[in-house]
Amino acid sequence: MRLAFLRATTATLLLVSSVVLPASQAGAATAGPYVDISPPAVVGAGLDPTDLPVQVVNTGGTAHFSMRLRLTVTPVAGSAVRPLASTLVLTYQFGSQYRQLSYETRGDSLVATTPELSGVEADGAATVRLQVSTRPTSSAPHVDDVTVQVTTEALDDFGTTFATDPEPDRTTMVEPRAELSGWPDRLPVGTPAVVTVTLTNTTPLPYALLRPGLALYRSGNEQVTVERLDGARWTQVSGPSSGYYWWYADGYPSLQPGQTYTATLRVTFTDDSAAGEQGFVYHLGYTYFGTPITVAGQPYTIAARD
Repeated sequence: MRLAFLRATTATLLLVSSVVLPASQAGAATAGPYVDISPPAVVGAGLDPTDLPVQVVNTGGTAHFSMRLRLTVTPVAGSAVRPLASTLVLTYQFGSQYRQLSYETRGDSLVATTPELSGVEADGAATVRLQVSTRPTSSAPHVDDVTVQVTTEALDDFGTTFATDPEPDRTTMVEPRAELSGWPDRLPVGTPAVVTVTLTNTTPLPYALLRPGLALYRSGNEQVTVERLDGARWTQVSGPSSGYYWWYADGYPSLQPGQTYTATLRVTFTDDSAAGEQGFVYHLGYTYFGTPITVAGQPYTIAARD
């Protein structure tokens, strides 16, 4: 009675499917409880989340009226390192929504844990539905790809591991590259700065319908003019959109793996009162639906007119 009541209440946290395995099927699977998870080989920054179902098979185990999943994500030896807590996104299904797992950083590793979920019967199986995605960061140097190892455990209601994935999995987080070339450290008011902006798809995945942009997170952007070089003619870029962004591309470029989109821009500060201001300018790429895929920043100092 107590078991049925607790299972009913914890089911409101997350819907997981639970079945009792026939004895022959359970014995064929493994000698004891285990976790079955298959992360995608490649996850691209800014792309749609990838479904990541996790099956907990409780063969030969005892019944658990609740459980949690714990995923430990660690860059493999020799791989580049990114701040995983701000770039890797792991979510769990909560009714019709997905909510982010709780994170803990341990060195270069990220430990992600679900809240308490419905449990699993003895000699049964339960599936927890996760999703994985990744996003860029402006707080660390860009890297094209990071390969991580994923170790997955199922914990009982006392926090003790009762099932693990027998073989840790690997996945590679990839990100296109944004570049801003020719940006000067010092920009006199009224003097145009001519720069080259480039988006390069360094990933093995296609990126369709992109919105490249230039962003200045400062007040007074109505005193900044951004122009795009079209052949031999400069065309003013409308904006700043939402007060911060100039979407400079003519249309919505798409990039297959290895392709590059390049434009030449001219940026002019016209407000004399801004002399002495310091900050950062960002060149970034968004999807058509407003998800960031890559970003590059450069410092600036506004000087008095020459």
